[in-house]
Amino acid sequence: MEAVVFEDDLIISELISTILRDHGWKFRTFLEGADAVGSVKRLRPKIVLTDIMMPGMDGLSICKALKSDPATKDTKIVILSARAYPEDKEEATKCGADAFLPKPFSPPDLIELVRKLLTEAGGDGEEKPRVDKPVLSASIWGSRSGDGKTPGPATSCVSLTLGDKLFILDAGSGLERLAASPFPGNLAKEVHVLLTHFHPDHLSGLPKLKWAAEAGLSIKFLGPKDASDTLVRAVQTGLAGVGVKAAVQLFGLVESTFKLTPQITIKALLTKHPGNTLAYRIEYQGRSFVYCPDNEIESGNDVQSDHQDRLLRFFQDADVLLHDARFLDEDFGTRSGAGHSCPGAIVDLAAKAGVRSLVLFHLDASYPKEKLDAALERAKKAMQGLSADTTVELGLEGWTRQL
Repeated sequence: MEAVVFEDDLIISELISTILRDHGWKFRTFLEGADAVGSVKRLRPKIVLTDIMMPGMDGLSICKALKSDPATKDTKIVILSARAYPEDKEEATKCGADAFLPKPFSPPDLIELVRKLLTEAGGDGEEKPRVDKPVLSASIWGSRSGDGKTPGPATSCVSLTLGDKLFILDAGSGLERLAASPFPGNLAKEVHVLLTHFHPDHLSGLPKLKWAAEAGLSIKFLGPKDASDTLVRAVQTGLAGVGVKAAVQLFGLVESTFKLTPQITIKALLTKHPGNTLAYRIEYQGRSFVYCPDNEIESGNDVQSDHQDRLLRFFQDADVLLHDARFLDEDFGTRSGAGHSCPGAIVDLAAKAGVRSLVLFHLDASYPKEKLDAALERAKKAMQGLSADTTVELGLEGWTRQL
């Protein structure tokens, strides 16, 4: 990989991204510096471009930390800043910066500087494969849309195993197959079920959650908080015939970020979908998994808020993004406003966010496999046209991934 960019100004970040993309350079962008050192170690870029004034960790601190770490000391660092006083340039030099580029800068100046530093850095700039031991395992047990009642492909249910902890994302009909066997003996006797919302196709598997009848097991349900206590009613109704012996707890959530354990961080973001609907980002030991099964991405003349910017921050540099792609591009015009997305819209946003792997999820049950395969090929070509490294896959039942 040629470059990693830390820039919290979305306009400047997009300008830099366009320049790097147009020249075929592989890159990632970040809108804050909180995990800058870890990200650079993980991505191994030849060059880091960073603003000075940044949330999380400022650019000069990033520079100093990278240059003082044996693993990153040879990385070329460019400081980008509107603070172009001699004192700032001197401080950047003291911190180890290889170059200082004042804002506003011209594209030719940035291009020339990047070329120069890449030449000095040597090598081919190719991204080296990660050799870290996998610590997160994900599986799709159901992914198609539906009404939750009519027989058809299994609806939304995804499992995540983080160390010895099990997470279940949504409780659609796919949950039946997940919970068909006794609870795994190698996992902690605690399950977290994260519900995105309370539509039937995301709850229809609850009556089949046999694990709820196992004494000694703790099951914690987390879902959107509302004035009607919908979470309470949904879980009570869904488990009514199970014969619950497990310890069940319910937690209503609003948009938030919280640590479940010292190593597990969960972020919740409201999405554009009827009713209170959340997307989840789970971070564990440097890995990040985003689950956003129901969300309409605003585009063109429909952009009326900062929601797309907030999504961009939420998806930023995710290892895996499972995102709503219910309607194919050719059908989306007549489905706009329903609270769902199409592959074309999410491909563009995933590329901008520097997502490693995009998984098209919650596909409409009416589409045959041949149509989905054709849509996947178009999405891959669109991603290639953006010169992004992001891979694109169909999120169908049986999909698995280790990170």
